[in-house]
Amino acid sequence: MPAEKFYDFEFGAEPLRDIKKRDLLASSDSVHDAPLTYALLTKAEGMEQEFQRARKTNPVFETTPAEVWIAAEIMPLVKEIRANVGLHDRLLNNALQRYLRREAKPNLLPRADDDEPLTTTVKPYIPGLKTLLVALCDRRKSLHEILRLPAGAYILRNALALRKPGSLRETIFLRGIREKWHGHRIAKELDDKVLKPTNKDFKTYTEMLLVKPQLFYSLKSSIKKKYL
Repeated sequence: MPAEKFYDFEFGAEPLRDIKKRDLLASSDSVHDAPLTYALLTKAEGMEQEFQRARKTNPVFETTPAEVWIAAEIMPLVKEIRANVGLHDRLLNNALQRYLRREAKPNLLPRADDDEPLTTTVKPYIPGLKTLLVALCDRRKSLHEILRLPAGAYILRNALALRKPGSLRETIFLRGIREKWHGHRIAKELDDKVLKPTNKDFKTYTEMLLVKPQLFYSLKSSIKKKYL
């Protein structure tokens, strides 16, 4: 059975410490999962009350789409948990809104084309928000996977500093692995940097990939094991 892959390098130090402790305890008794999960679900449930308080003090929120308000509320938490992910606020905000809209769609009532309803509740978005918050604390899921981010959307602030590749070749392979590039793209990046394979039977990495792909992917696998 293959070992599970973890994305610990995306997490802030303090959240990661708490989540690792939770996972370690839960490995012997799943009851230890409950406190953190309960706290996350309670936070999601509390969004409805927070929104009602907000719209009472500022009626403008009634003309603000629910996903816009929720995304603004949870962005600080997302950035705290996945503190090593360097993602522009605008991209993160847009990705959170898309996620919330997608998850809430089955719960939303159809509206008339000529009607622009006021936002009076965020309840249809709560189930999706619960799923999102729990996923954010799952070491087996990357932010890229959770929010369906495009390749290259973010950088890792500290991961490369902690495990710095020893060469430009390793840097390109590692980036390709983390951003889920296809093999041909990694090969092209290596060739564009005029890097030559150590195996003298091949002049370029593209040639290696075409003629002996198992050698190319063996090299990729060894770099992945070394740094990830």
